[in-house]
Amino acid sequence: MKIVICDDSPSDAAELRAAVESHSQAHEVRVYERGRDFLTAVEEGVAMELVFLDVQLPDADGWDLAKALKKLRPSLFVAMVTVHGEYIFDCFDRVDWFAPKPVSAARVHRIIDAAEERLHPQMLTLTLPEKIEAHVPMRDILYVEVQRNHTTVHTGARDYQIRTSLKQLRQALAAYPAFTQCHASFLVNLDYYQRLGKDEIVLADGTRLKLTRTYRKAFMDALAAHLRRGMS
Repeated sequence: MKIVICDDSPSDAAELRAAVESHSQAHEVRVYERGRDFLTAVEEGVAMELVFLDVQLPDADGWDLAKALKKLRPSLFVAMVTVHGEYIFDCFDRVDWFAPKPVSAARVHRIIDAAEERLHPQMLTLTLPEKIEAHVPMRDILYVEVQRNHTTVHTGARDYQIRTSLKQLRQALAAYPAFTQCHASFLVNLDYYQRLGKDEIVLADGTRLKLTRTYRKAFMDALAAHLRRGMS
């Protein structure tokens, strides 16, 4: 991935660069100390996919720069970094991620993974009854449901009915760690988990799925791991 660090602090930029370079994948990294130089590079078409942007730059306001970036490159993943943690309440409509300094290597890796998934989503290939293939981003799947001989893949946009076992789908979705089983008939994407009931889970869209005793412990362990990944 092509990554930019825009930070006027050489030590902070060096720490961010070291964290990026310790990621499991190799990345191309550019560093800019001045906001105007960075904006010029964007305007000139320099390739980039993810930027770690400091809020306070000597020649530019980070928020204004983020707004300009989103107009020039709507797909650019912008992670705002700053020592001022209170800015988190102002960031959600302007950037993709907020990280208070100092930013740990684990959090940098989490940001890179999120940007990678946003820009290059993992796809699940489904063979529909009409022998037509559908390519569905794994992140868009809310849950998978099995009823007798039919399996339904539920997404926010539409549902796909296929003739594939839940076991086969679970294996196919193993690359996306948010999926776990809560019932013999349900495989759920924890990205859409909202709350836990006595014997059910509720998803963000209001869908209620049964949580059986057989799967409860494994589900709770998977949920705890999922939440830890989100906070790292």
